[in-house]
Amino acid sequence: MPADPTKLAGAADKPKKKARRQAQKEEAQGEVATFTPMPAIVVDPPFDLVALKLYDFREALHNPSSPFHSPAQAKNLEYLIRYYENGGAVPPCGETMWLLDGKVVGEMPREVPEGSAMWGEEVCYY
Repeated sequence: MPADPTKLAGAADKPKKKARRQAQKEEAQGEVATFTPMPAIVVDPPFDLVALKLYDFREALHNPSSPFHSPAQAKNLEYLIRYYENGGAVPPCGETMWLLDGKVVGEMPREVPEGSAMWGEEVCYY
C-alpha cells in the first residue's frame, strides 16, 4: 500500500522543529546560536559597466533633476566621462578612486574646501 502523503509532509518538518527547539534552548541558557553566511562571490557583471557609468554620469551632468547634478560636481563628472571614454579601467571591487574638483587624489579628502566637491568612484557587484 502506498505511503500517505500527509504523513510524509509532516516528517520533513520534524528536523526543522528539533533544530528550532535546540536554538531556543541554547538562547535560554545564555548561549546564542551562531550563523555563518556563505561568502559573497564577485563575478563580472552581465552588462557593459562602462557604458552604464557613462550614461549615468552624462545624465547627472545634464539633468537638473538628477540627485548628483550640481555645479560643484560638474568637474568630477566631466573628468569621469573623459576617463572612461579614453579607456580608463573601472576600479576593482572594494577599491575607491577619490576625486576632488576633477582631480584624482590618493585618499578620501579630510577637508573639502567651500565650493568644492568630492566624489568616490567605486564599484561593487555580486
